Amino acid sequence: MSNNTSLKLFGCRNNQLTSLDVSKNTELTEFGCDKNRISRLDVSNNNMLDGLYCDFNILSSDNLNNLFESLHSNPPSSEFWGKRISISGNPGADECNVSIAENKGWIVYK
Repeated sequence: MSNNTSLKLFGCRNNQLTSLDVSKNTELTEFGCDKNRISRLDVSNNNMLDGLYCDFNILSSDNLNNLFESLHSNPPSSEFWGKRISISGNPGADECNVSIAENKGWIVYK
């Protein structure tokens, strides 16, 4: 991942990944890491990101809140789609503070 700095779309769905570092993938616009075993995710360097799909991992409410904090507040690249994050199936999805992401212009699906 770290060598592919111009990567725009990345999906690693349905693996047993426990961690993933996308900090050097600053061109990412769509990132899907659903159905893994990820407990912490940081996208603070991904200011082009419009779609983040991290359903069915093991993200707690605290770690989801930290993920929301790491989301950028830039305008979306497409007004049609907007910025969206999907968190369903995570242990903390019901207790997390989605307003952190929503206040940055993200639509949260849980």
